[in-house]
Amino acid sequence: MDREMLLFQTRQDFIDLHQALHRGETVTVERYDRIARELMKMDQDNFELMLKFSEQTEGIKMHQMWETISAYIDQLKKKGDWRKHKETQLSWKDGVLFVNGKAARPF
Repeated sequence: MDREMLLFQTRQDFIDLHQALHRGETVTVERYDRIARELMKMDQDNFELMLKFSEQTEGIKMHQMWETISAYIDQLKKKGDWRKHKETQLSWKDGVLFVNGKAARPF
C-alpha cells in the first residue's frame, strides 16, 4: 500500500474510532493509542485541520475526545502503568471519559 493510501486508511481508522466512542462503544487503550500515534507520526502537520474538518462533517467533538483520552494515556505512561492497562476499556458519554465503565477522574 502506498503512503497516500495508508494515510487515508489511518485517518479513516481514527474517525471510525471516535464514531464508535460517540455511539457508546468501547475501545482498548492500546488500540486508541496505536491509531492516534500512527496518524500523528504520518500527518502531524495536518492533524489539527483533520480534527476540525471531521468535527464539522461528522458532528462529533473529536478534538475534546482526543485531548482527554490522550491525556489519560499519557498519565498511564508517566506512571509506568502502561503495559498492565493496555486492555483497559475506554468509552465516552456526554463529554466524559469512562474507564472500564466508571467515569475517569480529571487529570
